[in-house]
Amino acid sequence: MKQLLLILVLVFTLFSCSDKWDEYYATEDNEEISPLSLYDYFEGEPAYSKFFELLKDQGVADQLSADQELTVWAVKDELYDISVAGSIEHRLVAQYHVNHLMLKRSDFKHGLRIPMLNGIYLTITLKGDESMVNGVNILSGRRFKNGVVYEIESVLKPLTNMLDYILLLDDSYSMLRDSVAFYNKQTFDKKNSTPIGVDLTGNTLYDSVFYTYNPMFDTIDISSEFEQLTMFLPNNEVISGALQKLNDQYKLMGKTLALYDSTLAMTWIRQAIFQKGIITDYGSVLDLTSPFGKVWRTSVQHIDEASVQQLSNGIVYNLTELKIPNNVIIDRIKSLVHYYEYLSPEQQTALYTLKGATTFQILKGDESPVSGFYYWLFEVVGNEDLKDEFSVEFTPLDFNIESGEVSIMKVPPGEYNLYMGFRSKGHPYVDIYFHSGAEAIPDNWAPVATEIPAANSTPWNYDRVNETDPNIKKWNGLGGLVGVVNVTGNEMSTFRIKVKFNKLEAIGASKKMQLYHWTLKPTENNY
Repeated sequence: MKQLLLILVLVFTLFSCSDKWDEYYATEDNEEISPLSLYDYFEGEPAYSKFFELLKDQGVADQLSADQELTVWAVKDELYDISVAGSIEHRLVAQYHVNHLMLKRSDFKHGLRIPMLNGIYLTITLKGDESMVNGVNILSGRRFKNGVVYEIESVLKPLTNMLDYILLLDDSYSMLRDSVAFYNKQTFDKKNSTPIGVDLTGNTLYDSVFYTYNPMFDTIDISSEFEQLTMFLPNNEVISGALQKLNDQYKLMGKTLALYDSTLAMTWIRQAIFQKGIITDYGSVLDLTSPFGKVWRTSVQHIDEASVQQLSNGIVYNLTELKIPNNVIIDRIKSLVHYYEYLSPEQQTALYTLKGATTFQILKGDESPVSGFYYWLFEVVGNEDLKDEFSVEFTPLDFNIESGEVSIMKVPPGEYNLYMGFRSKGHPYVDIYFHSGAEAIPDNWAPVATEIPAANSTPWNYDRVNETDPNIKKWNGLGGLVGVVNVTGNEMSTFRIKVKFNKLEAIGASKKMQLYHWTLKPTENNY
């Protein structure tokens, strides 16, 4: 018995004198293991009396004598300060220092995340010869009958990293939480899993270690303790409000918010709410760009700056108002000029204005790339002998194919690129004007572009270029770029387009304009 006690004293003395990993783990595979259980060790070790008292008070200590291997992250009395945990329940703090499965030093790898007794993960990080847990240095390690004890230099505050924080959110945040969790994959870590036997079919059985992988965050690992991040957190009410505003906007445009649109919106939210770095001066920069390349405009997206919460790898603000940017949800707004024919005579007079024209008609143009479908044109002919203005001005229309109803097009305010298309053959040069609002364009309104060579087949012939249908060559594109226009105001608005004859320089051109379509595509500034 005396000989056994002497051996134990020598082993403990060796461990106590060795603070370097290399000294302790040089012969890890055949190291001596204390016959004491973890409970017996802490009960007889006064250097950890405060830490052990915490485990006992919070009902964790009993697990240290269980017939199961554990890892304990322990703090000696000289470094023990429970105040670092702040207002967090001491039960959670105690549970955060013990995990199931024994982790040897050889099991450590950079970024390894370990679930603790309270269900919250901690992260192992390696920097050169140093090993840390949640950024706290690991000073030494000791093996016992049912586990290992690592001495660390500070009480661990059970802060979650950003990914765990999201996954632990309550149901009032379920829209974001579940959309992130949907992509989670529990991945078997074979390297760090211990073989424990063979099943009846000869397959190896493991004491398995798993880690959570989320391919959404290959761009930026929001679970990494080496990242410093800011998140703007929307609850269900905020997200629902943003989707409702989007739905209202679609209704005013004569469209229905489809599953594709809401999915696109949720994807943007997931990718836009994360920012690299710690943001403490929200609003000092107008536009922030997320690691996913999504623009976050601080004057539009509102947060509660007093709600800031500290995480293990960043901070979180509660989002109070959210808007899906126009340039995210709207790819293009496009319509045809010949929808004039579906208006009543009174509407035609009110919405289309012709100057210097002798005749006009809806004309069947060339056959399109879609079999049996022809381009239809709004053709207006001018008097070749007159020097007065020859132009066509119109309020753009939306046409419902199913009902056959036509309505005035309304679009969200903001900046757009305006595209147009004509039948280019024999077309004159034209000037194009744009005016936000339903009223006629003033005589001195500046044109968006002048001397547009609409006789050129590229890009002005119909809509055969620029973002065409990938499945049908030269079909349903944007057309030719006229220039940047602005729809003003704070609400959905109508607008006017004016096409004015400029000159006849194209070979074979006559004083005749054949208008096909227009397209508005939001610019990056259209938020």
